[in-house]
Amino acid sequence: LSIVIALLLWVYVIGEVNPTTTKKFENIPVKLLNTENLASKGLVVLDNQNLTVTLTVEGKRADVLSAGLEDLLVTADLFGHGMGENYISLNVELPNGLTLISSEPAKLKLFIDELITADRPVILRHVGEAPEGMEAGQIAMDPETIEINGARTLVDQVAYVGADLDISKLTEALSIQESFAAAYSADGELISRVKLSRETIQISGRMMTVKTVALRVGTFGQEQPEFQITGLDIPDSIVIRGDRQILESITEVTGKDIDLSAYTASTEIPLEVFLPEGVEVAEASREITAKLTIKGLSSKTFQFSTRDIDMLDLPEGYAAEILNTNLVVSIADKDPILAEITQDKIQLSLSLQGLGLGAHQVPISVTIEGYSGDVSLTPQNASVNLHALQ
Repeated sequence: LSIVIALLLWVYVIGEVNPTTTKKFENIPVKLLNTENLASKGLVVLDNQNLTVTLTVEGKRADVLSAGLEDLLVTADLFGHGMGENYISLNVELPNGLTLISSEPAKLKLFIDELITADRPVILRHVGEAPEGMEAGQIAMDPETIEINGARTLVDQVAYVGADLDISKLTEALSIQESFAAAYSADGELISRVKLSRETIQISGRMMTVKTVALRVGTFGQEQPEFQITGLDIPDSIVIRGDRQILESITEVTGKDIDLSAYTASTEIPLEVFLPEGVEVAEASREITAKLTIKGLSSKTFQFSTRDIDMLDLPEGYAAEILNTNLVVSIADKDPILAEITQDKIQLSLSLQGLGLGAHQVPISVTIEGYSGDVSLTPQNASVNLHALQ
């Protein structure tokens, strides 16, 4: 009997009294107002996706239970806000009979950025498998660049627009595929919160046979006088692609000769290869280069004494004494040339012609057998004293 009485009392309270209660509504989307006002000023909200709040409301139990997410409207007005970090008040509209207790967060934190556009290149990614001995060739894209629109912070992160080419669907006849385009960072991370001027890329291509052939590249010119080339590694083969019938007659291709005078530092030189019509450089050799190693001139020094100097043209009736000091002969040149210079090939001399009694500073001459380059001598003069013979 007591159970029946309690049940009847509960039904009475719920149905007739309808007590006040509260409820929390989560993940309520926030609608942004006046975004066009921002755009007219060249501005945009950096992150305008997944903007939600949690509302706690109060009302009669029947009203609270009958309310759904679609009955709650939360807006944030962007009018009057500018670049940078902004805290924007929320406007909450509730069904009749409901009262707002709290909003989490109470204000919406948004970062407003500069709205910009920029062109980015389209880069293809090959997916699928090609038949053995073949690969995709004669690839063309439309467009080759795509305009990116969005917040500067995001657009600046976009390095390229990527699209997939399914090479497993290609045949030896030229065909066209349509591929979805997406923006990526330099690290290959998808940048989704930007707009692309085109959603798809038209890609044409076909299967081509690959073949390895000899490569011939010549050189001309000399390195700059203050530099020396210590290594030049030019590949002697290259992988090309084309129609099988055309490739059968090709055993060698040539590249543009390298001008050695154009380089003053070690580098990898991209090679320009001359190919018959319809033949392309294959992926394996797409970035084929010659490796040039270059450095400054080397130096070599030799130690001498003034006693090693030949004194020439001594006037008759005079004797000469030279102050004993150390001398250093220095030569800067290329390694192979320096290797041929030895101390016994170096001759030091000075001329006493026309000098009278007393002390003199006399220039020292340096000659090296078989060498005509510049030579440095320290010191450049020798102290010589002339006196009459007794």
